[in-house]
Amino acid sequence: MTFRARSLPLLPIAIVALLLTFATGCAQINTYLARYVIPPPALQIDGSLIDRFATDIEEAVSGATSTGRQAPIDARLQMTRGLRDAISGRRSRAADVRRLKSEGWVGENTMGHLQAVPRVGAFEDSERQSDLFTLVHDENDDRAIMFQEIGRQTGMESFDRFTQMRRVWAEVIRRKASRGDWIQIPRDEAFYARFQRTPLARRFPAGVGLGQWVRVP
Repeated sequence: MTFRARSLPLLPIAIVALLLTFATGCAQINTYLARYVIPPPALQIDGSLIDRFATDIEEAVSGATSTGRQAPIDARLQMTRGLRDAISGRRSRAADVRRLKSEGWVGENTMGHLQAVPRVGAFEDSERQSDLFTLVHDENDDRAIMFQEIGRQTGMESFDRFTQMRRVWAEVIRRKASRGDWIQIPRDEAFYARFQRTPLARRFPAGVGLGQWVRVP
């Protein structure tokens, strides 16, 4: 007596294979989205966290702390390679930035960027003037990288929140201004009101207007 091997129906096998292929494809898509498209969960922030980050990083850049030692940067901020490189770049030119501020060639604007200050008796040496603008450009490039990375980590990437973050950063830098430094008074009314309550504002007895460039007395 001869037995024939029963052949399995082809349709169920094809359906199973199709489902396995679909499941594998979905897993690969999810892996891709998680790695390249969907950003990591934003750091939960409070109103003072950007101020804290700004204070720590500006102290790391300038090396100026109350103890004389470089303070650690808040551990909630992930020190990515881009952020480390930007801070390192700023630290390497910090002495030159400080000198140019003291000489009145550059100042700090209301958005956390360094800016050349128009003045009488500008550089007659075109090469020296070029060096000045190169330094300002390089410094602001590093600051822009820094802002973008911190904005990504904190979820402050929308235009309004990113602008707010930069204004807070400028506020921190302004608090550290030395006598003779050029600063721009906040143009935003809310930040202008905050400025008016600071010890720095009391150094201008005649008062200052929104967006005005002034030299710290």
